[in-house]
Amino acid sequence: VDIVNVACLLEEAADGESTASAGASDDTNSRDGRSPRVAEHEEVTRRLQQAMQEGGICYLRGHAIPQELPQIGYAHLKQQDFTELGGELQDYILHSPAKPFQVPHWWPAEQPADVVLAYYAAVKRVGLLVLEKLALLITRPVEEFANFYDPYCFLRAMRYPAVGSKKVWGVPEHTDRSWITILGTDNVPGLQYKDDLERWIDIPPLPGGVICMTGDAMRILSNDLYQSRPHRAQNHRSDTRVTYPLFFEPDSEWPRYSSTTTQGMQYHIRVL
Repeated sequence: VDIVNVACLLEEAADGESTASAGASDDTNSRDGRSPRVAEHEEVTRRLQQAMQEGGICYLRGHAIPQELPQIGYAHLKQQDFTELGGELQDYILHSPAKPFQVPHWWPAEQPADVVLAYYAAVKRVGLLVLEKLALLITRPVEEFANFYDPYCFLRAMRYPAVGSKKVWGVPEHTDRSWITILGTDNVPGLQYKDDLERWIDIPPLPGGVICMTGDAMRILSNDLYQSRPHRAQNHRSDTRVTYPLFFEPDSEWPRYSSTTTQGMQYHIRVL
C-alpha cells in the first residue's frame, strides 16, 4: 500500500495559487521548464491516481488532520461498556450535516462538538482535494458527476470490542458506496482488503497517517478506472479497536451500488 504525502497539495490550496502561477514564479531549477513545486504537485497527483487505479487504497500523510479527536474519542469509546447490547460492534454517527437523508446525532461530553467539527472539517478538506485530483482522469460529461464536488459527508466512530474466548468482532467483506472514504484509526490493527488473487492483505495502522479508499461510486463514474476493493474489519486482539471513517457519498439520487454482504455477522447501530 503506497504512502502519499499530500502536504504540498494542501499548501497550494491554502495559498490560493494555481499550478501555472506557481510555475511562473519559480522555474529556474527544472530541466524541463517546470518549477520544482509544480513537479512535486504533479508527482503527488500521479501517485494518488496510480494507487487508486491499482489497489483502490493508499495511506495519506502530511494531511494536517488534528489528532485531538482520536485521542479523546479512542480513550472514551474503549472504556464504554456495551454489555447491555450484547457487546457487538458499535457504530456512532458523530457528525452528519443537513442533507435530505440526515441522521440525528448528539455530542457526548467526552467528544465535544468543537473538537468533532474541527476533525470533520480537516478530513473533508483533504478528501475534497483527493476528489479533485482523481477527477482529472475521468472523461465523463460534467452532469454525470452528480454531487462529486459537493459530496454528502458523514463521520462515524466505530468500536470493535476486544475478543472473548470464542468471538471475533468486525465488519464482514464489503465495498463502500462512497466516492472515497478516509479512515482514521487507533494503533490496533484489523483492516484488510482483498487483492486480485482473492488474498486478504493486512492494512496496519500507520503512525501519523490516515487510510484513503475509493468506493463503488468512484469506480462506476470512472468506468472501472479506479478500484473499489472488497475489504473487511476484524478485531482479533485483546485490545478494543476504534476507527473514525469519514464517507464522501453520492447524493440520494444515486442507486445503492454497494456489494456489501452481511451474512452471519451481527451489526448494531447506535445513533448519537
